[in-house]
Amino acid sequence: MSKLAVLPFILSMLLTNQANAQVDVDDLYDLVEHHYADNDGVNIHYVSLGEGPLLVFIHGFPNQWYDWRYQMAALADDYQVVAISLRGYNRSDKPQGVENYQLPHLTSDVVAVMDDLGEQSATIVGHDWGGIIAWSFAEAYPHKTENLVIFNRPHPRSRKREMALNNEQKERSAYIARFTNSEGDLGGMDAERRAGSHQGTVWYERYLSAYQRSDYEAMLNYYRAYYPKPP
Repeated sequence: MSKLAVLPFILSMLLTNQANAQVDVDDLYDLVEHHYADNDGVNIHYVSLGEGPLLVFIHGFPNQWYDWRYQMAALADDYQVVAISLRGYNRSDKPQGVENYQLPHLTSDVVAVMDDLGEQSATIVGHDWGGIIAWSFAEAYPHKTENLVIFNRPHPRSRKREMALNNEQKERSAYIARFTNSEGDLGGMDAERRAGSHQGTVWYERYLSAYQRSDYEAMLNYYRAYYPKPP
């Protein structure tokens, strides 16, 4: 491992860079380059902008690469900023079957993107489900992890402990039981409702299109693969 750290100073770095950024956040959507990396027949979509040390952003559920627009705009002057569309989301492939959403596949998707870029290591930034993947990536590929930045996702070991012993956490995590249940109506992916919070902005159509391209069943398969039913 060259270096592994959770970076508390990235927020101050973002605030500093946003004030001096050359990329306007509303223009970023049209400035990024779109690419596809092949991981054993599954095409993973990602966008890239800038030059320099590689930063790989991994979004959560039920989000899109575009959620990272502020961070990408702030850092593109000094880094090559890359945001992945997780499998099942947006323009990435959507393989069927829970087994295709197990963590080894998800972490190797990140490797495929780095290989497509010709890079051996990167700073990995994850949020929510992207945080689970980022923690697991650092464990499986320490030599490829320059730095590790996690938003809204404690270490898997501490989360499992709290889910087992902390009643408040059990209540907060009750939604997982619904998501892992393969029967019944789980609400589906209402693209317009998901994009609704951006109504009236330049971002609305971009989010709407991304959600319309996404597969809600695939999103739930992340939970089904990661949280198997108890015996």
